Amino acid sequence: WKQNGTLIQLANNNKYSFITDGVLQIHNVLHEDGGKYDCGATANYPTIGTQTRTTTYMLTVYSLPSVNLTVIEDSMNRMCDTITSRTWCAFNHSVSFITIQCDVDGSQPVLVQILHNASILFTQNVTGDQQSVQHSIAVPSSGIYQCLASNPYGSKQTSLYVVVAD
Repeated sequence: WKQNGTLIQLANNNKYSFITDGVLQIHNVLHEDGGKYDCGATANYPTIGTQTRTTTYMLTVYSLPSVNLTVIEDSMNRMCDTITSRTWCAFNHSVSFITIQCDVDGSQPVLVQILHNASILFTQNVTGDQQSVQHSIAVPSSGIYQCLASNPYGSKQTSLYVVVAD
């Protein structure tokens, strides 16, 4: 078996396994597992020689979006995000500009919405290689900033509580 022209190594590989009759099983399928799969078999016949047959399969993986939210304080390039498992961040009152960045992945198109206290601030469709959406906010206020990503297979959201202290 080959995936996108690269031989699949089965030794010490938890991702792939063979089940009966050369059937390839893919475990914990991810979006990036999609692509072209070639199954090749070679047999040596005494009367006609070596014969090789290859069958090609195309695998498309559809997935829910995944999302990460980052808040960047522009003047000092200070940031906090949901990757580090934080649920809040604080800035002092002198902050005049922040950038909200949503990083998304999943089957496209993905509709990305940036919200503040449940009010939509910005909406954009993500297609192609684009995986990040940014929206800058002048004179930010405290509250819950959310990034909501949705596609035909579902939606995910993440949020950060931002405190702009006096």
